[in-house]
Amino acid sequence: MSMKRKGDSSLPQSPSKKSRQVNNHFIQVKLSNSFSHIRIQSPKTINIPKTPSPSKPKFSSSGKSSKTPQSRSRTTRKRAASSDNEHDSSSSESPSVSSISSNEHSIVDTNDERKSSALRRKANVSQLTPTLTPRVHAVVKNFFRRPFRVVKSGLVPEQIPQLVQGPSMKYRCHDQNPKSTRWGKQLAVDEDKIFYESIKMDGQRYQIGDVVMIEPGDDSRKGREENFKSGPAQSKNGLANRFWFIRISYLFQETDTDKFEMRFHGQWMEHGSKTLLQESAHSRGLFLTNSCADQPVNSIFGKCDVRMLSPGELEIEDDEAFDGNEFFCQYLWDSKNASFLDLPRPECIAEDSLFMPDFCFCHSCLQQERLKAQNSVHVSAPDRVSHFGIHYHLHEFVYLRPSSKTDQRVLEIGQIKEIRASQAQNEDTTDVTVELKIQLFLRTDGHSASGSFADERLLHFSDDKLRIVQLGQVDGKCFVEMFPKSTAPGLGTWIKDDDHFYVLNANLFQCSECLEEHKLGLATRDEYLAKHGPLRCLELFSGAGGLGTGLIISRFAKIIGNVEWDIDAAETYKANNPSTKVFVHDINKVLHHLAQSESGKKITPLPSPWGDDLSALEDIDLISGGPPCQAFSLANQYPKEDDDRATLALTMVSFAELYRPRYFLLENVTGMMHYRLLGERHSQGKGIIGGIEHGMIKVITRALLTLGQALLFITGSVQAANYGVPQNRHRLFIWAARQGTTIPKFPIPTHYHPTREYRFFEHADIKLCRATRSLDPEQPHSFAPFKTVTVNDAIEDLPGFDWVNPHHTIHVTEKDRKEAEIRRKKWPCFEAACGNDLPGFLSGEYAHPPLNAYQQLMREGMNELVEEHVTPLFSSQVVECTTSVPMKPQACHRDLPAKLHKKTGAKEDKTVYYGRLDANSCFRTVMTHCGPNHKGAHILHPSQKRSLSVRESARCQGFPDRYTFLRAENLKEDVRRAYKQIGNAVPIPLALALGKSLGEVVVADWDRKERETSVEA
Repeated sequence: MSMKRKGDSSLPQSPSKKSRQVNNHFIQVKLSNSFSHIRIQSPKTINIPKTPSPSKPKFSSSGKSSKTPQSRSRTTRKRAASSDNEHDSSSSESPSVSSISSNEHSIVDTNDERKSSALRRKANVSQLTPTLTPRVHAVVKNFFRRPFRVVKSGLVPEQIPQLVQGPSMKYRCHDQNPKSTRWGKQLAVDEDKIFYESIKMDGQRYQIGDVVMIEPGDDSRKGREENFKSGPAQSKNGLANRFWFIRISYLFQETDTDKFEMRFHGQWMEHGSKTLLQESAHSRGLFLTNSCADQPVNSIFGKCDVRMLSPGELEIEDDEAFDGNEFFCQYLWDSKNASFLDLPRPECIAEDSLFMPDFCFCHSCLQQERLKAQNSVHVSAPDRVSHFGIHYHLHEFVYLRPSSKTDQRVLEIGQIKEIRASQAQNEDTTDVTVELKIQLFLRTDGHSASGSFADERLLHFSDDKLRIVQLGQVDGKCFVEMFPKSTAPGLGTWIKDDDHFYVLNANLFQCSECLEEHKLGLATRDEYLAKHGPLRCLELFSGAGGLGTGLIISRFAKIIGNVEWDIDAAETYKANNPSTKVFVHDINKVLHHLAQSESGKKITPLPSPWGDDLSALEDIDLISGGPPCQAFSLANQYPKEDDDRATLALTMVSFAELYRPRYFLLENVTGMMHYRLLGERHSQGKGIIGGIEHGMIKVITRALLTLGQALLFITGSVQAANYGVPQNRHRLFIWAARQGTTIPKFPIPTHYHPTREYRFFEHADIKLCRATRSLDPEQPHSFAPFKTVTVNDAIEDLPGFDWVNPHHTIHVTEKDRKEAEIRRKKWPCFEAACGNDLPGFLSGEYAHPPLNAYQQLMREGMNELVEEHVTPLFSSQVVECTTSVPMKPQACHRDLPAKLHKKTGAKEDKTVYYGRLDANSCFRTVMTHCGPNHKGAHILHPSQKRSLSVRESARCQGFPDRYTFLRAENLKEDVRRAYKQIGNAVPIPLALALGKSLGEVVVADWDRKERETSVEA
């Protein structure tokens, strides 16, 4: 009898003994009948102390005092040989455009000190001393060729549980169908099933709660089946390579068939090697899943011992035994979202057990039934209906998905005026159909060309007739408040929250009870935040401060310590965040210093350029940061097989071992997903081949799990444009949360932009779900309340200027003179190829008041003057090419006159230089260079003859205009470094979305703990 294992949403099956065949393709060593003689050992575990050790890791400083600089113009920049100033790997210059010459940088790079400083920085990159804590090192040591410096942490070796020799114990294994089968105690009879407490097969007893091994059958999820057989998914534990694991929920015999088949129902468990961990998995590690199935009892091969670890317990030390029959389980594996989550809490399971009979209780079944019920349509009253767990009633405001007949991709907003429900009875089910009468509301187009402020959050009544829509077209609720005028008190605060809109000077009949309930929730959030305060965050690799600034704006994080290697970026961060303690050192050195400090050794303090006292950080709630991406960037055409910069992400994880924060957030390029470990350089120099595919992400995941951090991937490709960033920018984010702490969810997209699903393994069905607002998990979409923020939306209010064309190669014509004269009447024209002053406005008036919400947001706290709206100086060839590119969207070097454009081969001709932006589209991914002649550069202003200024690039990343990057005494050097700092940053609106997502679960945990405390009291 051949059975099949179906997808997670259905019931996987296993074959009975008669149909078993061992697949030698994926069994590295044959398992014989000697399994019946496996010695079972009892794992010995020791809990992590719940109270923190009295000696916390401490920063220390030199004790030297200096005044915190308040004015950027007065800051004296200090050089530090330890700062990393390597160019972005994608910043290669074009060999095919004639304007590229060896003296392009001679205008600003003639300073000998600058050159020697750059040499020192490059030297320091090769002098990294990768440093790890013990638990992290134990996980990653076999995946790197180089040695690591290992420092002590609070998880001392004595606390690591090990497999110890226990009493002799044997489990009988069943190579054939059992000769004798006998039921144990009968528990109940229900319809066509008789339920039992246990069963004996050939003398071996099996009971509820046992974890058993069954031989694989056919798997309807072909990706999962291929992954099970693949080489990377083979464990050093032979049992994991041959069997499926399942925990018995209940045992029963069917009475409605002639065969009276003996069966059991169980919850599937997955060995770590069959998850995305693959080669990095612990050989004894199992993961619970939310899938369950009925199986014949004669499919059981044998029993194994599995210890369910509680939060705070450390995993068993890996002995890598081939025939090891003891396992542990610490997390739940969610294959649909490629995430590792906390096991269900015992008290929750106990509470849920009240809703099902004890003799047939399955927590997985209950969860699936609840989800199915939640996603179904329920009509509780003539004016009330629920769908996907959201309750709707008359006069509430809702989002509507646009119909397929229109090109519109923005959610519409309407008010429910009538609910019509009808029922159709089928054989076994009742189908409910619900129609809604909706009063649509119109919105002002955020892309206003009228010269007046256009706010997409402002709603207007529509004169159209009521629209009839199906309930399935409704996509959640929003909230609308009435204000007498646009300057009314409270309006600015109201629109800072998501899903908030407003009407002006209008009578709006709505459900005041629901609106007040929503406001009460907001007030409760603010009360909790005032009571507990923001999370204490240590930010690593902070750069100029994009991620930290967004988290601060969310109000749920306070940056109390900052570690940044680049002195230039650190000075920018400090100048804009003077109260934050900034530490300018390689984090390997800082980690080593902290570990020594924790051990009580008397050590030399690490200096701080600002005299910051970093000796008392105390508890850390959140560790965040984005390790350098050069090793992982797909734009890096010549990667190194053993790039020390790749180890910095693991050093960041080691900080989590040292501080044991509640939350951990890592950001990087999506190329980190593809980074191979133990690979070799391609013979032609391009790319790494062989080794462990996706190796870096596997070991990061494994290390975090080892530290007791549940893990959630926030999609392999977060699109920044979905969160109000005027830029097409994909990034990887990893959230981790300490066990027992709720992990943040996906930040819900607020702006429309196409997204894609990211598949983790090519041959497997493990994929990272894209961010979506869709309430239906089976039908994700890209619709959102707002349109994409375009180039024009972001920078159109900044004062315009052109570069002077030097006509170095092509002589000026009369036509050129007339065009220049006309353009000078619109805005000034600056020399960009010579002189001492930077082209543009160090301080100048805005072109006009803000015309949309994004411009208004960027100008918060500013007066009528904008600062740092300047570009670098370039060679005359670069300036001439830039000013000669036609004034049309997507124009580039191929549109230049023949004298300025050297013809190239077909391959090289695909590369773009001097790319002009489309005003009605979003920016391309901001890079770290500022030269329009760089490979892939799309940085020419859409309507002005120049490249983007510092301020325009900053706006592209969401930096507000009050955020400054330049110093008066080093403008020519600073202007180029500013682009690097901006390009390396996390877009602030995206960081804000992450902070809001964090805030939701933090408040939920505060509320849960307060309720638990009140019940105990």
